[in-house]
Amino acid sequence: MIRPVFLIVSPLLLACSSALSQDKTTLNRGGYGSVMTPEQVARELGPETGILPGDQAYEGKPVKSVSVRYRSSGKTVSEDRLKNLLATQPGTKYSPDVVNKDLERLLESGLVGGNTTVAVDPSGDGVSVVFEMAAQNLLGGVGFQGNTAFDSRDLSEECGLKGGEALSDKALSSAITKLRTYYQESRYPDVQVSYFYQKTERPGFVDVIFNINEGKKANIINIDFVGNEHVSSKDLRQVMKTKEKGWLTWITKSGRIDREQLEDDLAELVTYYRNKGYLRVKLEKVEYFDSGKGNEQKLTMKITISEGRRYKVNQVAFGPTKVFTSQELVPGLSMYNGDTYSAQKVADDVTMIRRYYGSRGYADATVRPDIQEVGIDPKTGYGQINIVYHVSEGNPYCVGNIRVIGNNRTKDYVIRQELPLQSNDPMNSVDLDTAQKRLQNLNYFDLVDVAQVGSTRPGYRDVNIEVAEKRTGSLNIGVAFSSIESVYLFAGITQSNFDMYDWSSFVGGGQRFAINTRVGFETQDASISWVDPWFLHRKLAFGTEIFYSNSSYYSDYYDQQNYGFAVSLRKPIGELDYVKLEYRLEQYRIDAKGNAPIFFWLQDGDYLRSHVEFSYTIDTRDAQIFPRKGGKFEVLAGYSGLGGDVHTYNFGINGAYYWNLRGDTIFSINAGVATVDSYGDHDVPIFERLYLGGPYNMRGFRFRDVAPYNPALSGDETMGGRSSFFCQFEYSIPVIEEVRIAVFYDIGFVNGDAFDFGTSKIVSDYGIGLRLNLPIGPLAVDYAIPVQKNNAIDRGGQFQFYLNYSY
Repeated sequence: MIRPVFLIVSPLLLACSSALSQDKTTLNRGGYGSVMTPEQVARELGPETGILPGDQAYEGKPVKSVSVRYRSSGKTVSEDRLKNLLATQPGTKYSPDVVNKDLERLLESGLVGGNTTVAVDPSGDGVSVVFEMAAQNLLGGVGFQGNTAFDSRDLSEECGLKGGEALSDKALSSAITKLRTYYQESRYPDVQVSYFYQKTERPGFVDVIFNINEGKKANIINIDFVGNEHVSSKDLRQVMKTKEKGWLTWITKSGRIDREQLEDDLAELVTYYRNKGYLRVKLEKVEYFDSGKGNEQKLTMKITISEGRRYKVNQVAFGPTKVFTSQELVPGLSMYNGDTYSAQKVADDVTMIRRYYGSRGYADATVRPDIQEVGIDPKTGYGQINIVYHVSEGNPYCVGNIRVIGNNRTKDYVIRQELPLQSNDPMNSVDLDTAQKRLQNLNYFDLVDVAQVGSTRPGYRDVNIEVAEKRTGSLNIGVAFSSIESVYLFAGITQSNFDMYDWSSFVGGGQRFAINTRVGFETQDASISWVDPWFLHRKLAFGTEIFYSNSSYYSDYYDQQNYGFAVSLRKPIGELDYVKLEYRLEQYRIDAKGNAPIFFWLQDGDYLRSHVEFSYTIDTRDAQIFPRKGGKFEVLAGYSGLGGDVHTYNFGINGAYYWNLRGDTIFSINAGVATVDSYGDHDVPIFERLYLGGPYNMRGFRFRDVAPYNPALSGDETMGGRSSFFCQFEYSIPVIEEVRIAVFYDIGFVNGDAFDFGTSKIVSDYGIGLRLNLPIGPLAVDYAIPVQKNNAIDRGGQFQFYLNYSY
């Protein structure tokens, strides 16, 4: 029986946001559903999209005017909005490459129809450019046929199409991708989705009907291997992202079949073997056996492997070269004579050789590895191979013009100041890679493409930098909870691409501006901060902050209030390290409560703190959340006494390092040592003293419970110390991509005297925790039990909850 089409025309039911497809729209692509015939597509599209003949003759001439017009009535978008998408503007030089990019950008925007053309006409000593296009169809409603597993209303919410919006290739491709993903995540691996248009009574509007062939629901119950004599089945299953269905399937989504992922998994198995020296490995066959009933498949996947012989490298050599000698290239290799063959190391060495040549401007250098079998080692039975790298060097180039395309909000200089190369410099492919990474790390763009293109000048290559901007402002409002600060409301406004000097929009200058506030039972905070990472157009970050804090979670016996401002300068040393100088002027108030012991009454009062601090930081982590390798190290020194009431100095060292182990487990060590002292007749005030305990160091103890205390002076709370040390050892295991289980051991101490690092008061704890990367931010939940307690306050096992936990 044919299921009737269910048509949804209400914009509220279509209000799901649509993500952009990864498929890039090409100039001649119509983007209509597979139900339409080529003749129908031709009738809909009209002339082929592209630049009209003869445009090459105008290259380099000044652009006098740029016009945008519709081929017929019924325009859906204003001409000014379309012009803002164009890099071709009056005053620029005409370039066919740039115009082609403009055409792609117009089509990718989804604001115009597919039959867009460009006319270029002479105008005085320059040219006028006319973009002529058809109005894009608008979506009237969306319907479905063939769906039995899911209701049409549910599918309409998943597809992300919104009534009244322009129908673009990207929107339709994204809708198909979302529908397929929805089915595949629900274990329908073979779902097929197509669509066709249905005319409506409203001019310019069409309905989109999705035709769905669901296929059977399927799960992988077992993954078996045959022929794997030298590698265990367990290790091979670890290589695959496709997993057998298990008791945690509802969390891990194991057992689900993704055909594309399966193809990738099979390729990864071959790569895994070749990286272990099995050069001639083959997957003989992949079979599926169904033990399910009815419309649900329960599959056993059987993979038959022919491992072949294992190979070692007899000799690595180079063919004839002119720019570098083989002696200069060999130290950069990762695979040497006598090593077990690895396909990955060969690929790494090819990349290394091309980087060597690229660093000297040989942008066209190509490297071909020639692998030659030379015999069998009679002692080990391993095959022997020689690897000869043949290099076609090409010619050196210099940098010609550097064009930036697609930055409608971000100022040109913000992008150009991140580039490590300029026009007329020797072309350096390593610098191009660096530029790509720097621009991606700005986090201003969804897409960054840095590419060499031909130049009109012999011996030069132009550089095109194409970006696709994304939203850089955010508003966050919510409720949070931690074991220290209890429940609090938070709100924040952040613009990471701020421009203090452009009062028309305040966007696009590459600065960071933030306003944050928290209000809860234990804390009330507010701050305004601004950072310019290129202060005075130098690689020097200038930052300033105004802040206020009123907290009662430090103690049951006093409240602490402080407010003030800070200014800082940060200067990079290299790509991974920097120095920072910061000055803070802040007013503290310690307000002892009526039942407070004598120690806290002695601290009661107002303090003006004028503090300067210098620090050096190096950060080699591969990620800030769930880092798997690398580390972060910081050393700092501070001084209070440039005026004010506080006269102290302090030193500190903090460091963390991470190792990615088998099965994507992570082992980490995090440690810190600090000391503080006063000078003259002054004491160290309570807000500068050192404590341990809580979620960030000694997790088996309550916040600030690890420090010297005297019941006669401070009751059941600590008084803080002047020297501290802690070290955390943690091992985490993945459950799913954004969830990990951790076990840990913490050890540390706080001593009363400055520079006293004796271990007589050492404490320790162990525990288990959960690490989650949620949309609102990272969340950690730990439970830890004290082991060594010594002079610390022991309140038994502790739960610790905290957002934005540090790795």
